[in-house]
Amino acid sequence: MDWHEGVLLIRESKFGKSRLVPMDPSTLQALARYAELRDDLQPHPCDPSFFVSRTQKRLIYAVVCPTFRQLIIGTGVGAEAPSPPRLHDLRH
Repeated sequence: MDWHEGVLLIRESKFGKSRLVPMDPSTLQALARYAELRDDLQPHPCDPSFFVSRTQKRLIYAVVCPTFRQLIIGTGVGAEAPSPPRLHDLRH
């Protein structure tokens, strides 16, 4: 994360490509709050990842996806949509 420029670097995504993603200031604030809380609770994570689990390891899709689905259902986001939002949709 380049906090000064407000750009997130996604490393080695699909097909090993990397890309820069500009972030909205409100998103940067939320990520900064998360990073501070994460560092307080998990000061030395096992994996070099921004988002880490309670076990200090990087989050894995197979766990995050069902959690995202529960949040979507619980909040009613996309309830009127022909198909509910997917975690993958956040990258667009």
